[in-house]
Amino acid sequence: SVEPLTRAKALSDVREMLLQTLFEDWKKYIAGGDTNILHPPTLRRMTRSIIIVSDGIRSLNCTKWYIDPNVWPMLSWLRRFDGTSAEKCLNSRCVSLLGGNAVELMAYVLAGQGFGDGRNFQEFEAIVKESIDPLSPWRVRHSVAVAIDICGIMMNAPENMTDTYRTSQAFQVSLFSAALKLLQDNDVDVRNAASKALAFASARDTSCAHDKRELSPRQCAGVVPLLSLERAFVKLLSLVNSEHLIENLLFQIIDECEDIDRILGRVSNQFRLSQNLGDEIRGSENGDSRRHRRIFEEEEPNPFLEPLIGLQLSVYVLAGEEASVTRKEADHVKKLLQKCAIALTKLFEELSSDSINDISRCSGVFPYLQGIILGSATAIYLGYHDSFDTVSAALRIMDAGKLNQQLHPAVLNAVTILSESKIASNERMRSGLRHCCFLVPMISSK
Repeated sequence: SVEPLTRAKALSDVREMLLQTLFEDWKKYIAGGDTNILHPPTLRRMTRSIIIVSDGIRSLNCTKWYIDPNVWPMLSWLRRFDGTSAEKCLNSRCVSLLGGNAVELMAYVLAGQGFGDGRNFQEFEAIVKESIDPLSPWRVRHSVAVAIDICGIMMNAPENMTDTYRTSQAFQVSLFSAALKLLQDNDVDVRNAASKALAFASARDTSCAHDKRELSPRQCAGVVPLLSLERAFVKLLSLVNSEHLIENLLFQIIDECEDIDRILGRVSNQFRLSQNLGDEIRGSENGDSRRHRRIFEEEEPNPFLEPLIGLQLSVYVLAGEEASVTRKEADHVKKLLQKCAIALTKLFEELSSDSINDISRCSGVFPYLQGIILGSATAIYLGYHDSFDTVSAALRIMDAGKLNQQLHPAVLNAVTILSESKIASNERMRSGLRHCCFLVPMISSK
């Protein structure tokens, strides 16, 4: 039988030939030469061939299976190439089907760079966030899930405490958040790829970062995150510094709940218009608002997605961190508290109406409403200054008497915890916050 190193050398030569051919054609195209030299179907076949060969080299557990970083500009450009002019491709914001192959090849570049080049990391992170949109092609989303596994960075700690350490940890948390969403994708192949990536990451030994081992069917199951998600999250916690973890998880919460005020306003407006339907028919002053009503709801692009899982995971972990007397102000924490104060004020204004029960229980509102309330309570508990009187807004709701019983019980529990965040003991806050995280039972038992 042929030795693994010999096979790896042969495959490396084939890959080098393909990459060199692609690179030379790309340079000619960019230089304005033969505009027909790049043919999208041919590019898809060629880049897929490079990926297959790279997978073969990687499976042999050889030292140099990654791709040289010099091809990064070409891969970045190919992401958006759809056969149009070079200028159009450069300014395009859409991702072509070829972009999925380019993302996987980018991951092979990052695998060899470690945490060295922050610019490539930032670009890759932006690409991942853009590509996991449920409306993007499923092939692109599948490639992103595979790329998260290939780059091997999400579950590997940096080798040294340099200036890139803080950035790398934010990158790891961001990739985990993306993998969580892909694990809830509406395509079964994407879910399977994300589940396998997380399962490999949680089982991976950092001394042999790319060792592929056999996984049980339960670990690789393409379902809403259970075993592989929780194991990977526990592994992530062991790699990220406490202070950086707090900042990054709070940032993930506000990033997920950023549109809560707009969502609340839209739903409240729709219910109000429904209640005033009789006046509209009679041609009252609300008659003109009929044109703003929607007969049909917008189709949900991904019915498998449950944003509350990621929000509750973040809150549960943050609740276990040590509280501080005071912490340095951060813009994203201020934004979190401000958005929460606006949402609570809106709830208080609606308490006397019949629609509050519907608003707090609406599937499009509940995850973000509970998430931002718990996130704000966690931030105050950890020592961040309540710059927008968020606790006072929660106390107004608690003082509303029987009216606040119209709220969804989970939302009311979250408001109760927030109203006590300045006076309750650390143990009371920790247990209260974790009690609200009902979607993470396995981690809760640890």
